[in-house]
Amino acid sequence: MNKVHITNEDFGQMATNLCSQLVSIRNKFEWIVGIERGGVPLSTWLAYVLGKKHTSIWASRYGDGMISEGFSLGKTKALPTIPFLLVDDIVDTGLTIKHLKQHIPYLPKFWIATLHWCPERSPDCKPDFYVQTKKAGDWLIYPWESEKSP
Repeated sequence: MNKVHITNEDFGQMATNLCSQLVSIRNKFEWIVGIERGGVPLSTWLAYVLGKKHTSIWASRYGDGMISEGFSLGKTKALPTIPFLLVDDIVDTGLTIKHLKQHIPYLPKFWIATLHWCPERSPDCKPDFYVQTKKAGDWLIYPWESEKSP
């Protein structure tokens, strides 16, 4: 496993890059929804810069790390009923997004934005907006995370 440290400077550059990609659709949504925990630092920053309302949703996948055995969802009432931008720090397996789509049938149109996408692990769950691809063997450590290993 290759640990990749994302510095605050890296985060700032990637967030600015992502924000510039979102300018083309900024008038199509009023809300930015961050997936807790990793998506909240990015979604909060994007909401401030783009002048949008912000909320977050807690979604947790649990199991053996390779196969999802369950899915917990909290704060479902916090989701907007109009188009929104869904933000997470990374789309790795894509299971969180798939589960959200399956378990919340009333979801309006939404776009997915992230800093990193792993096409090797989630080729069928490509985010609408992303900054960098990630290799399956990389373990990303963002500035708001502790030095942890999988």
